[in-house]
Amino acid sequence: MKQSEQLPEIEKTHEQRVQEIYESAIAQHASFKELGEERLKGIIGTELERIDLLEEAGMENERNHFQVDKNTAEKIGAIWVFSGPGTYKQPFKEDRYKDLPWAAWMDRNRLQRAALLARHIAEIKSGFTPDRSKEFAGKNREALRSMIKQYAPHLIYNGTKVEDAVLQSVLDDDDPEHKRDPIFTGETVEIVGEGIDNTVDQIKKFELPDDLTLTGKEIVLLSHAPHLDRVLHFLQRYEPLPKGTVPRLFPIAMPRVGGEEYTLQEIRGLLYYMFISKNKDAAEEVPPYTVNTG
Repeated sequence: MKQSEQLPEIEKTHEQRVQEIYESAIAQHASFKELGEERLKGIIGTELERIDLLEEAGMENERNHFQVDKNTAEKIGAIWVFSGPGTYKQPFKEDRYKDLPWAAWMDRNRLQRAALLARHIAEIKSGFTPDRSKEFAGKNREALRSMIKQYAPHLIYNGTKVEDAVLQSVLDDDDPEHKRDPIFTGETVEIVGEGIDNTVDQIKKFELPDDLTLTGKEIVLLSHAPHLDRVLHFLQRYEPLPKGTVPRLFPIAMPRVGGEEYTLQEIRGLLYYMFISKNKDAAEEVPPYTVNTG
């Protein structure tokens, strides 16, 4: 076979994927056997189905360049973007993802898509139209910043100390690339929380900024699709959002290379937090939510 030729990728069935994650979970924590094979596979199957739906929504969001309609734009009061592997300025950092090529720039990708969404919302609410685009080109950078400041929803970020410091340096405007494309403004981005090491900490320590209310509004939760599935179970366990707030999930689709591995890691981690972690940080159920489908 010539080097340029490739065999067609063989798709795994749902049952095969469940079996693979089941065997991986048992190998990592033998105590999972106590739950019984039928129950454990049932949970894995449910999470796989949800992640697949989130992936489809994420692909649609990508195709639509993270735009929303006017009705949705008016509903969104804040965007909570979850930090990820790497930082805004580095593809990797010292964590368990540092040797996984598919995890490169995850943090930056999430932040950029959150900022893009915020910008589209600002454009809609300000009455922006394509024929006004010249107002925000080149020398009129401040006009764009002013529009975002006035109309964009708050973008909330609560990462580790390193992740927060890197984002703050971008907001401080010392990043040459950021100067060329000001998708962030310090007035609309809020870095909240301290002592955060993982997603559980992000949920437990989440607080809305003092000047922000979500009365009658939605909050967007933005991350990669497999990660959002685990986030839902943490939300149900710790209930950090104002009572009655139904989050709108805005998933980012995973690259084909790495998607299955990340899904396996996320479901396996979810099972740990459901049944093994000291505080049982993940509920078995999930709260009400909506999914943005582009």
